[in-house]
Amino acid sequence: MVKNENREKQQKKMIIILSIFLFVATVYLIGLIRFSSVFLPHSVIDGIDVSGMDISKSNEALADLRPTLTVIQRSSDGQTDIEQELDLRTLSADLSYDASALLKAQDVSLWFLDLGKEKTYCHNKISAPLDSGRISELLNDLYCTKQENIVRPEDAHLDIIDGQISLIKENDGSYIDEDIAKQLTTKALQDYSESLENGTVDLRPYYEKATITADDPSFEEKKKELEDVIDKNITIDISDSVSESISKDELCRLLKVEGSEASVDTDELNTYINDLAAQYDVSSRYIDKANLKSILNEDLLETTDASISVNWIDKVEKKIEVKISEQKLYYYENGELMLESPVVTGNGDITDATPTGDFAVRKKANDSTLLGAGYVEHVDYWIGFDESGRVYGFHDASWRNEFGGDIYLYDPSRGCVNMPTDKVAQLFEMADIGTAVHISE
Repeated sequence: MVKNENREKQQKKMIIILSIFLFVATVYLIGLIRFSSVFLPHSVIDGIDVSGMDISKSNEALADLRPTLTVIQRSSDGQTDIEQELDLRTLSADLSYDASALLKAQDVSLWFLDLGKEKTYCHNKISAPLDSGRISELLNDLYCTKQENIVRPEDAHLDIIDGQISLIKENDGSYIDEDIAKQLTTKALQDYSESLENGTVDLRPYYEKATITADDPSFEEKKKELEDVIDKNITIDISDSVSESISKDELCRLLKVEGSEASVDTDELNTYINDLAAQYDVSSRYIDKANLKSILNEDLLETTDASISVNWIDKVEKKIEVKISEQKLYYYENGELMLESPVVTGNGDITDATPTGDFAVRKKANDSTLLGAGYVEHVDYWIGFDESGRVYGFHDASWRNEFGGDIYLYDPSRGCVNMPTDKVAQLFEMADIGTAVHISE
């Protein structure tokens, strides 16, 4: 009797255990089947909760995601970073996500252990190819490919500032070879669309840098040498009783520094000599500008004081040349270039062409009014060179901000030669009635 009771208890116990096992096995199998076609609870893809969703529903839920590639670039001041996000949806009209690979990758064999855990996924592929034409448009819109954001590297150098020789620190700027920037970004876009593992491309290591830095030991010696150059005294003897001293401020204006080497600023030197001659020249007695220019070109760069006596001549051959293709005017005295200026000439395809050939200065006038079809313009200086001296001439053009280059191709003069006011003012003082004018293409 006792044995039968024990047997019945064991059978009940076995039945309970077996029932529990079958229940657990059934639940496990149900979960295994269930989660083989849907995402486990607390599953998040790129911030979107896809718990319990199958492929169709999860892809639908992810339809509004905008995958972006971040391009790290250098700002135009070279000091900060620019992070520009490129939206891949703008690169494919049919771009969509396919989460099937992520679903297959989830481990459902132990699904019950993951019920309380959050599972975060990132996509590993975009289903549509990127449009190469749209990629090109996007690359042209990169911060680093826009001209206004490009600053070329500048080496450390010496400069003259407020009468002092100053060491200017290098500036790495913000220049990267456009082809390199586009190649790197294109590759990153393609890699990202295929793997979606790295949504960032850093272009900063590929920017060009200054090659000469402020800690270059050669600057110390060069700085001392240049300080001696600008601290010297130069005296120009006009006569036995009259002399002119070049002040330190003037000396600094007559020099320029490139890198660590000083040179004479030819334009400023011409202006200085022309002003000096205008002050002391008299009829049939002229300062030999060519001789004085030659001497100053050497003495200005020396470190020792200098005393110069001017040479006087009784005749000056003057000539004005204009080269239309260069958009430049050159003024010579006795064969020496004493003034150079950018100009804007006429263009026969748009307005009147500037006449070419040999002419002479026929008229000089201050405060003139130019009259023509549809315009009335005041000019401070007029130097007429046509037969009458009234039709074509050299004159200032206050309505212009720039001269030279290719301006005459799209915004030409009406046949005259437009010049900056300061330049035509000098020419007005130096050119005489009868001065030869030659204009060539």
